[in-house]
Amino acid sequence: MAPGDFAITGGFASDGYVSSSATPTIAWGQAAGDPQFEIKVSNSSDCSAPLHSTIQATAGSNDYTIPSALDDGGAYYVCITA
Repeated sequence: MAPGDFAITGGFASDGYVSSSATPTIAWGQAAGDPQFEIKVSNSSDCSAPLHSTIQATAGSNDYTIPSALDDGGAYYVCITA
């Protein structure tokens, strides 16, 4: 089953996110079918060179806290695929 639409929440946006927390939490709307998600955080909008990357496979989980500190005041992008 293909996943439904989901939206990124928690401060990240398409035009970049300026970190106010060294380890921010990324949250997103749930997708249909409860799929696993790949989460990437990058300095580039296409996430081609991620600083952090993980697979979120926990059923019903739709948030992720970055485990290691981001640089204060840096611009970051998040890409989530189901």
